[in-house]
Amino acid sequence: MGADLSVPMLARARDRLAARGAWVVAADGQALPFRPGRFDVILCQLGLMFFPSPASGLTEFHRVLRAGGRVAVCVLTRPDRMLYARVFTAIARHRATHAGTPARLCSLGDPARLEALLSGAGFGNVSLGRETREVGFPSAADYWAVVEAGAGLAGQAYLELGPGERRAVRDEVLGQLAGGATGGRLTFPVETLVAAGER
Repeated sequence: MGADLSVPMLARARDRLAARGAWVVAADGQALPFRPGRFDVILCQLGLMFFPSPASGLTEFHRVLRAGGRVAVCVLTRPDRMLYARVFTAIARHRATHAGTPARLCSLGDPARLEALLSGAGFGNVSLGRETREVGFPSAADYWAVVEAGAGLAGQAYLELGPGERRAVRDEVLGQLAGGATGGRLTFPVETLVAAGER
């Protein structure tokens, strides 16, 4: 069972998972439409930091897990290890309201805070660890095509800009990335904090 607020994301997930018998449902992670004790495991990958109240989301995860069930979440840790931080920084030169977005999206990357949130929601045997992965694109143009398509918060913020502002943001970010490609391929180190607990 997959849940998300974004209907377009659910449509893509439905297409990818249909052959595996998975179900998807539009739902708020802070008010899940499931009975208590419904699931054995809950995974939340790079989603909890988008919840207006991460504590409420974890409390809901606890509610819908059976006794002995497990939860695992991963969150971003640092803006300099965040895939679209450069895009937000460039956008903030035109829309100051986005200046704090990378820091906000990494606000759960403090291990003590995340552990306290899990414990506060009722989870025990909490464990935490950092993971770093290389995320790659065939080229800078392929990376930018994702932003141009409006993917994620960075893409949505980019599409809010006027044509001239978009050109300036694109030129700034692609200019920064010009020397970072190896053999044309662009890679970024993305660091996450992974936390798990038991109901």
